[in-house]
Amino acid sequence: MRRITAIFMAFAFVPFVAFADDIGGGETIVIQQDTVVVEDAVSAPPPAFVELQSTAIAAGIGARIGDGSLFVDGQEHPFKVRGVSLGDLGVSVIAGEGPVQGLENVSDFSGTYMALEAGIAAGKGVSTLTMRNQHGVTIRLESDIQGAQLTLGGQALTLELQ
Repeated sequence: MRRITAIFMAFAFVPFVAFADDIGGGETIVIQQDTVVVEDAVSAPPPAFVELQSTAIAAGIGARIGDGSLFVDGQEHPFKVRGVSLGDLGVSVIAGEGPVQGLENVSDFSGTYMALEAGIAAGKGVSTLTMRNQHGVTIRLESDIQGAQLTLGGQALTLELQ
């Protein structure tokens, strides 16, 4: 019984520390013994992000059309997708999303993105494609693919803000 009492008494003298993330509108409150410290929460804007949907039809030389949205600083910017590819065969529908890097100004997003790709899809599949435009903007697009497609070549996608 003395051991239980001794252990209880030892924990009674340990300083109490509590963190509350949701108190005070984004502030963190740290309580240590008799002192209360209020710290401002660090917040950064979310990174630029893109979502797009497109359809491709190809027989050696392919065409792709679609649309999407660029999300920057909490704002949505719609855009159109047009593209050509070499070494494609088949018909597919792509729904993709991914981060955008190197975007200094929203206007730098519009441009022709170049990429090399090798892949195959039959029914449903997934794809990852990294492409870059003439302004140094890079998109890493992860896509779900439906349809039948064989790709062994390069492609150029023109993304144009609306």
